[in-house]
Amino acid sequence: MAGICGSDVHRLSGDIPEPLKPICFGHEVVGKIVALGGPNAAGFREYATLGPRCTYIRIPSGTSPESVIAFGCAMPTALRGIGKLGPINSQTDVVVQGAGPVGLAVTFLVSLAGARTITVIGDPAHRLEIARSLGATQTLSISESGVEQRHEKIKAFTNGRGASMVIEASGSKAAFPEGFNLLGMNGKYLILGLYSGKAEAVIDPVRINNYNLHIIGSLGIETENYLKTVELATVHGKLRDMDRLITHRFPLSSIEDAIQSVAQGIPAKAVIVP
Repeated sequence: MAGICGSDVHRLSGDIPEPLKPICFGHEVVGKIVALGGPNAAGFREYATLGPRCTYIRIPSGTSPESVIAFGCAMPTALRGIGKLGPINSQTDVVVQGAGPVGLAVTFLVSLAGARTITVIGDPAHRLEIARSLGATQTLSISESGVEQRHEKIKAFTNGRGASMVIEASGSKAAFPEGFNLLGMNGKYLILGLYSGKAEAVIDPVRINNYNLHIIGSLGIETENYLKTVELATVHGKLRDMDRLITHRFPLSSIEDAIQSVAQGIPAKAVIVP
């Protein structure tokens, strides 16, 4: 099976520049190796050929492939980003903007690290429910609350401190100014979702200086993060019931419908099953 990634949506909408050469869609893939040799291709097909430049990790026997693909490339993305943030512990208050695959992966990871509070901002309700099952201490529906209301809620959750870390995983341009203003003293803002198109925001450099703030970007995935993703699925897959994150399955003939459903934020995770 092959996962639908948010980048598929962005590419088809024109937010990502057209590639110099034609590409195949479907870069989140699990399957069986049936033969060796051949050129390079991707995963929305019954058989895919893997070239030497592809990253592929063996899934251990007994590990559910669904537990691996449930987070697709979201978990490796989250692992790389969180690795740039520094230590997370029982004194860390985290806000996660977005409850899609990247936001849910982040929620799981900061929960494993022992964050004091984890607030997930997003929608729809079933994604927020999954966020709570993965370790969120509280969730805020973006459709049922305003920016100021969420600000006051997070101040209350953190006893007035503000967030130690805000992790943007929504891909929404409106997320940046809101997340920036949620940071407390020595706060760190990690941007994961805003990687395509163009977004502009007014930033107060005095606040950056006086609050000792850090704004961090993260794009790209190292091979070790794919390996760690498989290891996490092996250790935590059954315990955390990661398979249930796959809420929608589509046949090859319905790829367009699958990508449209992801664009509308309907699935927690959608996959193509040839």
